[in-house]
Amino acid sequence: MVKTSGRRGREFGQDGDVPSWRPESPGDPDDADEWRFTPLDDHDPALAAEMIDRYGRRWLRLAGLPAARLTEVPDTVELRVADDWHEPPGADRRVLRLTSWYTGSTYWLREWDGARDDAMAWVEDVADLQAHNVHFDRRYGTTPWDPER
Repeated sequence: MVKTSGRRGREFGQDGDVPSWRPESPGDPDDADEWRFTPLDDHDPALAAEMIDRYGRRWLRLAGLPAARLTEVPDTVELRVADDWHEPPGADRRVLRLTSWYTGSTYWLREWDGARDDAMAWVEDVADLQAHNVHFDRRYGTTPWDPER
């Protein structure tokens, strides 16, 4: 668990650890098809780590959040993948999904052929959208990782 200091962010546990962003009972963004999804990390750990790093660096910068939070970003997102059940059999396409518990948003890359470059371009687009979500949320006050203002 990543330790942090200061008053901003989620409430500290009794031991000073930042609690997990992951809900105890996460929702099922794909309802009855949720069972199809497994962690991308189980299939391609290197790609999953690279995508989360790329996402985190871009999202924090564009959202105006502290770069020091980069080590905590993996606990705020989840990358999952499933065989694309809408494609004809043998099409070898997948669905890549990113869920952010920081903003409560989920995004899908459908008909993904597993290409690294496509996944990296998509996760950059998602980071852009997520940064916009943070800026939008600031209309109602600070967000959990905003520096003291």
